[in-house]
Amino acid sequence: MKAWNDLQRDVKLYQTRDSEYYIDMGVKIERFDKDGRIEIKNTMTPSEQFDHITFDQFNIFNDVGWTQGCIAVNIDVLKKKIELQEYLLTTEAVDKDIINRRIEKNNIKLLEYQQMLVNFDVQL
Repeated sequence: MKAWNDLQRDVKLYQTRDSEYYIDMGVKIERFDKDGRIEIKNTMTPSEQFDHITFDQFNIFNDVGWTQGCIAVNIDVLKKKIELQEYLLTTEAVDKDIINRRIEKNNIKLLEYQQMLVNFDVQL
């Protein structure tokens, strides 16, 4: 797994009794001592629970690396946020100016992340 190898080389990993892990850019990666299994989760959720990443996202972590995988997760999260915000615009119970500003802000972030992947020469 390229992402795990990147982190072992570049950062100080956090230790628990039975694993090592790292969290950055809204993503947690954890390797369990007992079986060597690696889990990657999206921490950018509205609840206390972290979400599993998609198969396509996993492949980016596995084949390309940590930073590129995190960027891919952030792009997907931003797309979902924008979709939800655009839906909210169709309802009566929201301040449309606030929602439009949020959409604009998230579109700017989305473009920044997409440009980062272009710079890494990664296709989603």
